[in-house]
Amino acid sequence: MIQVPSPAGATQALELNNISKHFAGPTTTFVALDGINIHVAPGEFVSILGPSGCGKSTLLYMIGGFIPPSIGSIRAAGMPVTRPGRDRGIVFQDASLFPWLTVQANIAYGLREGGMSRKEVAQAVTAMLSLVHLDGFADFYPGQLSGGMRQRVAIARTLAYDPSILLMDEPFGALDAYTRTVLQDELLDIQDRRRKTVIFVTHSVDEAVYLSDRVVVLDRSPGRVHSEVVINLPRPRIRQEMLRCAAYQEHVIALGTTMMQMHANE
Repeated sequence: MIQVPSPAGATQALELNNISKHFAGPTTTFVALDGINIHVAPGEFVSILGPSGCGKSTLLYMIGGFIPPSIGSIRAAGMPVTRPGRDRGIVFQDASLFPWLTVQANIAYGLREGGMSRKEVAQAVTAMLSLVHLDGFADFYPGQLSGGMRQRVAIARTLAYDPSILLMDEPFGALDAYTRTVLQDELLDIQDRRRKTVIFVTHSVDEAVYLSDRVVVLDRSPGRVHSEVVINLPRPRIRQEMLRCAAYQEHVIALGTTMMQMHANE
């Protein structure tokens, strides 16, 4: 595994410094995360990989400002993270759309709440529908869409207000295998065009390698950084080419071995 030091003196999109999270119970304190140090460069796609219960989602929600760290500090573009902000957009595993609103109204909701003019909202919604290949579905309701289409709407809704950091909590985890690969490819295409800083939580080794510039592996609870691996594969990434690529296969095997060793040591 390649150990990656934090770049000294570089401008960071995101800085997690000595992050720990404790949850107090009636008689004991549960340590979910312990001593996490991660720095992320602007435009970098970083996957957080680890076994269930290692604190991946907790870490993501702290970056989003939804829960505070017990110890340590988080900074986004040099500014302390103390609450949710429009600079950090989150996409959950469940699309969490408003079922009573159409696709275009779901995408427009946050823009209207943010004070954008009707004309600007309409332009942004049209652009987002095109970006996620849902041009013909503006007037559909979430209940009329497949799971994959609903997740495209959720991604469009988040991208519409143009956050600099995109936080994704296993967004494709509940989808069938084919839909998952399609949305992975679409996410890569969006990333190639938009160059967002992405923090992507996943259980899937293949998904982490295929999508990421870097993979951060967390140990089982309490979650600590086990290792960081640079995915030195060219972009844009073509799935068929990656499957024939020796470097891609080596990353999948190495990370898969690490994950199996973690399970064996439980």
